[in-house]
Amino acid sequence: MTGNIAVCAAGDVPAGVDVQKLTPYDRDIASMVMLPEEIGYITAQEDTAAAFTGIWTRKESFVKLYGTGLSHDMKSFSVLPPDARCGSAYFHEYRVGDHLICLCCEGAAYVQFGEWKYR
Repeated sequence: MTGNIAVCAAGDVPAGVDVQKLTPYDRDIASMVMLPEEIGYITAQEDTAAAFTGIWTRKESFVKLYGTGLSHDMKSFSVLPPDARCGSAYFHEYRVGDHLICLCCEGAAYVQFGEWKYR
């Protein structure tokens, strides 16, 4: 859960999911966890916050898929858009207001995003 956004994933394939509020591009953080080509992609975009957060949520959902978390070397793999996959892992992205959600599934899978509001 991030802010007032919670995510739940259910299905018959392994999955990792991450949700993050749009975060301004931070060169220091990026240099610690992102490959030079990912940083180049971010800095070339008009909306660097969306690009930075997009790369971050892809990386987080990928390591969650494999259960390694942040102990995984985040620079050992690329999640550079516009590819919708990294090896056999596929990325599915959804934006809710100022939050990005990324679901990473093992293999191609049908994914449907929905929003529910709790009052």
